Amino acid sequence: MTKFKVITAVLSFFILFSSCSVDDAGTSDFENASDDDIIEQSENDGLSDQSNETDEITDTGTDKDIFSDTDTDGDSETEICENGEGIYAITGTDNFGNYAGTVQIYDGKFIRIVTYSDLSFENKTASLVLTGTLSGDAELDVTFSLETVGFIESVGEMTRTGIDTAPVQFSGKLAFDGCNTYSGIITGSNKDGEYSFNDKWKWTDYTDGAPIWKNERIEVPNGPEPGETTKATLKETFKSFHELPDVAKYSDREEFKKFIHLMVIDTTDYDFYQKNPDIIRVIQKIPDTISLAESWMRNNAYSHKMSEKEVYFDTDISDIMINELGMVSHWNGEKYEQDGDSLLWTGVYVAALSMKYMITNDSSTLDKMLKSLNGIIACLDITPDPSADFARTLRLRLDNGDPEFHAGTGTKTCNGVPYNQIEYKENGNNDMSKGPKIGFLWAYQVLKDKPEHKTTITAMAEALKRMRENHPVFKDSKTNQASSDLILAVLMTPLGTGYMDDRLKYLTEGNGMFTVIKEYYESDLLVTNQYGVSDWSGNHLTVWGIYNDLITYRLLGNNENENFMKGIMTKAGNLMKYNRTGLYQLMTGTAGSSLDTDSVEDALWRMREIPLERAKYFVNWEINPGYCVSPLPELFWKNDWTTSNRKQSIRAYPVFEKSGTNYFWKDNILNGNIGGGGGESSSGLDFYIAYWFGRFSNVISFDE
Repeated sequence: MTKFKVITAVLSFFILFSSCSVDDAGTSDFENASDDDIIEQSENDGLSDQSNETDEITDTGTDKDIFSDTDTDGDSETEICENGEGIYAITGTDNFGNYAGTVQIYDGKFIRIVTYSDLSFENKTASLVLTGTLSGDAELDVTFSLETVGFIESVGEMTRTGIDTAPVQFSGKLAFDGCNTYSGIITGSNKDGEYSFNDKWKWTDYTDGAPIWKNERIEVPNGPEPGETTKATLKETFKSFHELPDVAKYSDREEFKKFIHLMVIDTTDYDFYQKNPDIIRVIQKIPDTISLAESWMRNNAYSHKMSEKEVYFDTDISDIMINELGMVSHWNGEKYEQDGDSLLWTGVYVAALSMKYMITNDSSTLDKMLKSLNGIIACLDITPDPSADFARTLRLRLDNGDPEFHAGTGTKTCNGVPYNQIEYKENGNNDMSKGPKIGFLWAYQVLKDKPEHKTTITAMAEALKRMRENHPVFKDSKTNQASSDLILAVLMTPLGTGYMDDRLKYLTEGNGMFTVIKEYYESDLLVTNQYGVSDWSGNHLTVWGIYNDLITYRLLGNNENENFMKGIMTKAGNLMKYNRTGLYQLMTGTAGSSLDTDSVEDALWRMREIPLERAKYFVNWEINPGYCVSPLPELFWKNDWTTSNRKQSIRAYPVFEKSGTNYFWKDNILNGNIGGGGGESSSGLDFYIAYWFGRFSNVISFDE
């Protein structure tokens, strides 16, 4: 309790009693007068008049309560009685347990934050924050609402199926005890239950006008709203999509009619969780088990520093995602299950490890990188006919009759395993061809100054040459061939006289195709973004292709072409501006003609949103009354929405509010709204590559 000398207490009491009320309206939600301002205004109002002061004291009838006679040292101190605006300590009990916390009253509103003494979830203490409105003085009329539905459908035996989805409206009266304290019961109900909060609010301090908590969730359009003529055309074009039953029920929604998509950015409580990792804070919801689970997902993302996530995922990836041959796979508890796109993801993993090694010089990181690099080399080398195929992934030989897997032949080895004990998956394609190029370029930067690893560089060059000379994807007379030629020229640089002629050949042919590269990158086909609908997986491949070419020209010392590619990187970033694509934004934001701080910052927040544990609970945004389907089908240029499920959300939600994925950067950011519940253990590569790319690009600090 704040204490002052008697004369100060008397003056403050009269001033505040006559000038402060919860009904006073300020000019903004968080604007309050300071103590000095109150005194100045009070003096102008004539409160120094003695007769008025006496009247004020007589009218209150609380002199005995206000002034306690404790003048034991000749310098009397007293407790001030306050009500209305200020900071209050709260204690109480509700349907879920006992709690204590803080309330701030300001401008006819209040913020209420409590922590429960006997309510927890996943070994974390539960907390509840809510905001509401109030009126009155000697008695407060309090109102607020709490949501009943979020984005998780079920946890254990509890389900949201069939419940009342409307917010519960709460109201109640808090009586003033004459000095500092309000108390009373606030109640609300719906068809599923009755709820009550038995609160006691005790004044502790003045409020300085700054809110003690803020909900920072916002929605940002990812593009301009089309004009009415364009909207009419889109409506007619996608009439059959809008008539689908699961789409038609949203067609009267205002956001549906606008033909724009919304990026949901929610940084709320990030700083709180960094300091209080063992608390989960429910925001404006009934704090039941499912609401606690939803808050736990945010905590699981926001309570860990990026550097802590890196340590977790580094172990997770190497322990359960990399098989005996170095390929990205998925451990099922007994054996590794194949990932059909492993060659691409393994190339990304090698790039991440290479960046990490160049920063840390850690020998175990080098060992991991070499293991997966050997797997990539074998994917290009193990197929008997290089003109017909290269491998999408490798696994130890099972002979289980899977028609997509074939046994290798011969005694050449991959990580100590002979080819005849390995099975490779057929049908390497354009997408998979990006994996070796990504991996080889970054591994080269680690190994080029290490003579002891010259044989590995030679193996990379020979494997890529085998594809370049034979496989149609690698010798397409277009950008694939140009990048193959130039990467070969890079790889052959330190290999000596035996490779001089080949290096000159590939360098000449690659440089001679620059016009082809330039024409493609300057075309409108670079990145698809039509009314916020895009080829998200394709964008991921495109940005890696741009970056590969940029780094290749840098390694070849071709500054002019490198600068051209920087311009293309900036163009790619601008084409997808305001789409929360994470790694894509990080790459375009740091490797373009100039640093795009907005894109980088948005990418870093996307990374912060990634939880350690994914898909632990079943997510279903469609149960939320605020959910809305997009008026546009995903990949609408395929024109198959009547035969394939092309629904997507109009909103791109934070990662911690989505179902699981093992590589978020390739996914449609408007999807991931239904699924999960079984846990997704084989994940983290998406965060891992973005983290080390950010570290390598100097936009993430080592201890962030």
